[in-house]
Amino acid sequence: MNSGFTRAKQNHLLYYQPILEKEGYIKTVNEKGQTVYVRKRQLGSNLEREVLIQFIAQTMPQNVLKSPPTGIPCDIRIPNKTRYKVDDMILSFTVTNSSTTTTITLAPALLCIDHIEISNNGGQVIQTLYAENLFFALATMSTEQLESISYNIGVTPDLLTSTNVLPPGASRTFYCPLIGNLFEQTKIYLGAIKDDILVRVFFTTATEVGDVTAPELEACSIWLVCKDFEESNDVILEKFYLENTVEFPYLNNQVFQATQTFNANQQYSFQMSTINGMCPFAVLSFRQSTSNVNAGRRTFTYIGDNGYWYIGDLTSKNIWSSSNIPGALSRFIMSSYNVPGDLFAKIPVIPVLPGEPVISLTGSKDGGFYYFSGNDYIVFNAASNTEVPEVQTITTYSVGTSGKTQATPISGNFILSYKGSCTQLLAFNASSTVVQTALQKLDTVQKEGLVVTVVNNLSSNGTLTITISNFDGVVPSQTGGVFVMIMSDLSNSSGLLVGETTITTTGVLGNVQGTGFSSGFYTLSFNAWVWHKLVIKEGNIRVNSQY
Repeated sequence: MNSGFTRAKQNHLLYYQPILEKEGYIKTVNEKGQTVYVRKRQLGSNLEREVLIQFIAQTMPQNVLKSPPTGIPCDIRIPNKTRYKVDDMILSFTVTNSSTTTTITLAPALLCIDHIEISNNGGQVIQTLYAENLFFALATMSTEQLESISYNIGVTPDLLTSTNVLPPGASRTFYCPLIGNLFEQTKIYLGAIKDDILVRVFFTTATEVGDVTAPELEACSIWLVCKDFEESNDVILEKFYLENTVEFPYLNNQVFQATQTFNANQQYSFQMSTINGMCPFAVLSFRQSTSNVNAGRRTFTYIGDNGYWYIGDLTSKNIWSSSNIPGALSRFIMSSYNVPGDLFAKIPVIPVLPGEPVISLTGSKDGGFYYFSGNDYIVFNAASNTEVPEVQTITTYSVGTSGKTQATPISGNFILSYKGSCTQLLAFNASSTVVQTALQKLDTVQKEGLVVTVVNNLSSNGTLTITISNFDGVVPSQTGGVFVMIMSDLSNSSGLLVGETTITTTGVLGNVQGTGFSSGFYTLSFNAWVWHKLVIKEGNIRVNSQY
């Protein structure tokens, strides 16, 4: 199927397919004189119209994508009594390269945004959507999920390699799915809402390569994907909303951030006063802060397999479980929850706390929820772990009635085995290189990608030392990976000898992605989704509180 997703992937584009060209939409004018796009869809024996409505920004400062960011929002107002049930919301914006000489490359579209606020007439913020969470939500989607999104907007799976190149004077429009937005969660009927709803889009520096003062914002819109009912159903829904109090549960995004110098192997504790409420899942990210804001935001740093984090109390005591949450376990959690494996090749592992009942991690007694009070602490330690090779030593002994005694062979041969795979027959005085080559050729060694180094001193002191490195996320001896002497006719004047293996130095995992963490200036972000409820009383948005 030549879907939008496939075409985007083939053309190395991020957001390219204009939503107005979505198959089946018909441009028309509704009874209020608004231009809408309608698609008729058969639902049983009834026809239900799916409508796409554009709301254009009333305020649109051109300089919001430049560096430094202005912090001035684009305001988009959704008028009250808009007689549709809203299924979803999409953001579009158009950028022009104002330079006449320089080509610029923009960040992925979502990371041109800092955050989005949805509020009512009184300025009360109902929901905040942070770009990092939106970005991560897309990054962790399966191919099938992205295919579904691409039906509307077209999106490539490679969210980290921006191909948003704008030649001098060129313009491009970007379409961003706002995953988890208020409307997608609540499906509210706007026809009975007496409040206008204000969507405020806060942009940030957009240029990753080139002139940071060149991008200019030319247009910004919110698109609501709605259901348009028959008039009789509109009347029923409006009457219901106006005569009742209706509550809608939804997840709101809350963020705690700390930007400072982080030293390797040093524990830090931060009170997360900004996180309050019942949280089913959260994302912890750690990224290097650079002068290139957007590149820094999408260049995540792994805390190391020996790094850890947990939620603690005032004394830094772990209040979730009896153990810390290491980076390696975070990788396992992500894999367990069907996060695409190729994500690990794109993002150097963002530790993630899933929204399912993993009791030991969430501290949950209520099926995967943790209630943050604003007095909880994030305890964090990034490890400078470079890999420590494992050393296994085979020593030869003579065995008698009084026990075993270390002995040096003067003749004979032996065979070594690793997880069932065996070498050829090796002489007691074979060179270290010969033994090393034989071990390196074992299929079980090659399968794990291990590198072995051998020092054969059997003929001089009765020891053979094997150093193992290049662990693939697992220390060999922790999974039965021990080199053993399985056949031997080694001997000396006292008779036949046996070989026994000891772990002289236990290996330590390094950073799976290659480089260990090094001290520097970083931003730690704890992005939590917290349950709130939207209360509409007699058509007025009255309450926006936590559960």
